[in-house]
Amino acid sequence: MRWSIFENIIELYLLAGKTVGLKTGREKHLGWILNKPGYWPNSVIGLPPETEYLSIIQKIEKGLLPPFLTLPTDTAQNHLPLFRQHYMREVLRWEGMFLLKENFYPYLEKPENYIIKQVSNIQGLNDWTSVVLPVMLPNKSFPEKLLNGFVSSPKLQLLTGYFNNQPVASGMAFTIRNVSGIYFIATLPEHRGNGYASAIVSKLICNCFEKGVKEVILHASDAGKYIYLNLGFEAAGGMSTFWKVGR
Repeated sequence: MRWSIFENIIELYLLAGKTVGLKTGREKHLGWILNKPGYWPNSVIGLPPETEYLSIIQKIEKGLLPPFLTLPTDTAQNHLPLFRQHYMREVLRWEGMFLLKENFYPYLEKPENYIIKQVSNIQGLNDWTSVVLPVMLPNKSFPEKLLNGFVSSPKLQLLTGYFNNQPVASGMAFTIRNVSGIYFIATLPEHRGNGYASAIVSKLICNCFEKGVKEVILHASDAGKYIYLNLGFEAAGGMSTFWKVGR
């Protein structure tokens, strides 16, 4: 698994934690943010040695680490008996992907009556969350302080797509150490299949490469990865998220 994918997510979590004043931690190959139940983010993620899996799970059981644990799928599958023994259930699986500038194929279609705007004020933020929350985080919330930090941070860009002046799609890019991570790509169900998400992802990538970024990364669902393959992304390995049952 490509380390830059995990590192970018870890750094995003640490930025979120610092913005809101939450408890966070960072080791060489691991990072985490401990949040209130029902709020994003609330996860530990990384590429720790497999010999440390038991220790990490035990810390989760004691409440010292968050209840969600994200690891490379291939190594995690080798330890399923351990996860089951400790009531850790796999709840999500993604494909890690990366893109270099020379392999980028921009999405050139322009959907009719569709415009993309960068979030820069409260109304724009409300429009962005009106897409992200119901599609990607239906049972979670963003602290208001975190959202305000998103808008003001130079490391982040938030885009919203509007069809007939109504918010229908969203996306975010987080850039650090010449790597940009693409997150929160969402389209309201009734507007899918029109290229709205592809247009936002392409716009985010163009903006990142124009700023000198060397690599763009993301983690894709099965439904979304074909969009990214068409843009030039390459698969880098699976990522599995396990949840401590009852927490």
